[in-house]
Amino acid sequence: MLPSLVPESDEEKYRQKLEALSAQLNSHPFRYRFCLTTELAAPAEAPCASQHSVGIAHLGTNTVLAITGNYYAAYSHVRVNKPERARLTFEEVILPVLKIAVAQFKNDPQIQGYAIEVSHYVLARVLGVRWEVPENLAVVLPRNVAEKLVAADDPLEREAVLRQGQVFLNSEPLTLGLKQNSLP
Repeated sequence: MLPSLVPESDEEKYRQKLEALSAQLNSHPFRYRFCLTTELAAPAEAPCASQHSVGIAHLGTNTVLAITGNYYAAYSHVRVNKPERARLTFEEVILPVLKIAVAQFKNDPQIQGYAIEVSHYVLARVLGVRWEVPENLAVVLPRNVAEKLVAADDPLEREAVLRQGQVFLNSEPLTLGLKQNSLP
């Protein structure tokens, strides 16, 4: 279930915090280019920092901080399998984004969780033709789980905490292994 946007009046009270969060995320040094955008799998030429890519949304009956963006990493289909691509994008993008977001909204009792969705790219060859396709990684975490996750230092501890939330790769549930080259 994807988050649905809250009414504009409800989001207005968060406007300054959301803008500050967007600015922090835009200035964070990611390994590859990362753009906040509501259009997942947008081409590299698409503008970054869409005003609705960081917002307050409803997920079921919960109010969550929802963040969407594109990570312009392109993983080899042959060298990097699906679980490893998910792990890399989680560690390089979603975890840093979550750390920044949790720090900003930790003391807000109305935020009951976090929903972060990031698109990355997969490179392959089909009949000798180069093929590039997006994959979308989504992580949905209750507030207390997100706080435990960002506080954890050990990958195995993070992995255990992460299982208390939901992870999806292209809308399919995924058990994310956080140990390098681990398979769930």
